[in-house]
Amino acid sequence: MLFPGRADYPLLDTSGLVLDPAFWPGYLFWAYDIGELMEMLDVDGADVDALSVKLTDPERWPHLRVPLREGGHLAVIYRNFPEDAGIDFERVGADGAPVTLASMEGDQPVGVLEWDELVGIATTAPRRSGVVLPMARFLLLLPLLAEAPEDAADQVRRSFRPRTGYGRQLVEVACALLEEHRLWPGGTYTRLWGEDRDGQPAQSTSDAT
Repeated sequence: MLFPGRADYPLLDTSGLVLDPAFWPGYLFWAYDIGELMEMLDVDGADVDALSVKLTDPERWPHLRVPLREGGHLAVIYRNFPEDAGIDFERVGADGAPVTLASMEGDQPVGVLEWDELVGIATTAPRRSGVVLPMARFLLLLPLLAEAPEDAADQVRRSFRPRTGYGRQLVEVACALLEEHRLWPGGTYTRLWGEDRDGQPAQSTSDAT
């Protein structure tokens, strides 16, 4: 079965998956050892595998929404075409119109957001449906990070003060990833707010990396 256009994608709202610790090892495998992630989150391989089956379902595509304070949201979509799988990141305006920001293929992060933009979006969650847990928002959008500062882990510990044990687990996961000092790719990417990294007008959607 083919889904040739964005309007025909078989999207299933799965924003609640971020509350399941088994979601993160598969989502963040590109940034850290998956076995160590499972240990930090106290999940086993069977749980991660079972969730992976749902995440890769070609007929029901997981769709996670990060609402924005100014309206609209960022969408994380598992693009489960059998011959063209990946994760698409979109910005959806208050009018519902989607604009593709970037696509993640395999284990390559895509470098769309600056550090301050990522932290700002994560820590100013509006009270509405979608992903509202600040550290879950941060981790969900982490593949969009262009570059992490040297003191990124310290900044995370200062900026995020979770009140639950699960929230504290996610903070420690984020810090572990950032302390790896994995290099994010360089180059020019379409910027979230309509400009590329050189301050020029953004590329069209079809040109986005």
